[in-house]
Amino acid sequence: MAWKHSTATEIHLKGILYNFPSEHELFVICPSAFDFHDSFNLKIIPLGLETTSPKFLYNLIKFILKSFLIGLKTGRKESIDLIYVRHGINSFSAYLLSKILKIPYVIEVNGILHQYGEIEYAFRPNKIILIMFSYVIRIVEKIVLTNASYVFVSTSGKGIIKMLKYRFNIAQDKIVPLHNGVDINIFKPIDTAIARKKLNLNLETKYVIFTGSLEQWQGLSYLVEAVPIVLKKHPNTVFLIVGDGQFKDYILYMINKLKIQKNIRLIGRVPHKEIVWYINSADICIAPYDTSKKDLDFSPLKIFEYMACGKPVISTDIWGIKQYLNGCGLIKPPDNAGELSDAIIYLLDHKEICEKLSCTGYNKATKEYSWGRVTEEIALYCSKLKQKFK
Repeated sequence: MAWKHSTATEIHLKGILYNFPSEHELFVICPSAFDFHDSFNLKIIPLGLETTSPKFLYNLIKFILKSFLIGLKTGRKESIDLIYVRHGINSFSAYLLSKILKIPYVIEVNGILHQYGEIEYAFRPNKIILIMFSYVIRIVEKIVLTNASYVFVSTSGKGIIKMLKYRFNIAQDKIVPLHNGVDINIFKPIDTAIARKKLNLNLETKYVIFTGSLEQWQGLSYLVEAVPIVLKKHPNTVFLIVGDGQFKDYILYMINKLKIQKNIRLIGRVPHKEIVWYINSADICIAPYDTSKKDLDFSPLKIFEYMACGKPVISTDIWGIKQYLNGCGLIKPPDNAGELSDAIIYLLDHKEICEKLSCTGYNKATKEYSWGRVTEEIALYCSKLKQKFK
């Protein structure tokens, strides 16, 4: 069961659903905005609802009621063994279904109270209702989290785990840390020359590539500031920014201010399956996260994709990223254009280091960070519950 749609959410859910061990049969209730399709062990049940404002509240209530009724019907008809829900303010449906059908449920948490911004938007004309509704949501959230058989935490940081333990009093043995994964059937090494020819990129140019949403916390302002420093040493370097977002206009402003239009290109939004060509065109891939959301916990999809394509990675020391990139890339302090430029120049100057990091990253991504490995662990815990509740 899933409510809110975003590109990252869809990638995450597809990774789990389409890589889940084939001996399990899955029924997925979700809004039609998700681009999912049936497979031999996967049945998609779209609800035909929009999940965006201004109809946020109406569609939320409709989704909760409709998903509950369809879940109840499906659970009774198909003899469902377990409910898996992605945490949101619709999670109460899973709790109710669990009680009625007398089966366990597990919940995947990517953030605590992460949808309150949308609640505030929906109720912004009436602060009293907002306060009352938010209070109810907090009570419901505690009920849902404390009654789940397992809480899967899909982040790299420890903030959410601490909150689950000390704010919600959830036992340590019920909290299962997970990370995002990478589809190694899509993200894999491709000859750099072939990738560049497909994208009409120069074969002799050095390319540094970022992929992802253009938001402030991605640290792109520091990357743009680093470009002129890199160009002094390596003038034949081009930076490609693949993606779109709210921070785009500010990035364009900085590019024009620094007069580096010839050496940095904003590619725009690209279908997820096509990003592999850009990554494989790169000499270096970068994820320069800053501290504007230092309390955010998350597991970095792009870094796993970079590694799976066999590319050297530069990122920043934030959100536990060091544990993933250990031996596979360079970690620099956040919010520092000078440190970023030094790292880029260092890798451009040392091809042998790039090759070593690329090889280590590829091996680690394919062995430890594939969606297959992630879903094997989820399936193991689900199988334990199935045996326990027989």
